[in-house]
Amino acid sequence: RTMTNNEAEYETLIAALQGLSERVEAAGESAADLCIEVRGDSALVIHQVERTWQTKDDRMRLLRDRVQSLLRRFKAHRLVLQGREESVRVLGH
Repeated sequence: RTMTNNEAEYETLIAALQGLSERVEAAGESAADLCIEVRGDSALVIHQVERTWQTKDDRMRLLRDRVQSLLRRFKAHRLVLQGREESVRVLGH
């Protein structure tokens, strides 16, 4: 299936949140006890998840809602928009 860059950004965030939640639970801990910080360089994803920007497209709305559902597993969360150069420095690509 083909997807847009923005959809890929959402899918990556969903996979990361699911993976984190699963690793925490596998370690015998509860995600509901954790405060997490999510850093990303996609202004669209960060602002749509925060609901400061509208999400007009149905596919994007479903992805946004999935992210919000996953974030609710945690005690608290903070979304941080960082520059792409910082993402490249941290991730190496």
